[in-house]
Amino acid sequence: MIPQQVPVIGQREARLQAGIAQAVQQLSMSIYTQAAASLPNDTPIPILHALAQHSMTAARAYFEGLGIAQFNDPPTQP
Repeated sequence: MIPQQVPVIGQREARLQAGIAQAVQQLSMSIYTQAAASLPNDTPIPILHALAQHSMTAARAYFEGLGIAQFNDPPTQP
């Protein structure tokens, strides 16, 4: 039996990655919300999709710039 105070190998890294992913998602949504607020109500869907993609790219770049994370895969569509 493994004592509870000893983390399973990879458990800490998985929690760290999940926390970073959540922070990136929250920042991305914040960027998107602020930018979309200034758009007209009849903004075409493709433009909103592009804005979402750019928001995710900006959020990922922010965390990469801080040296907290490095993303090697392209951002996924929200």
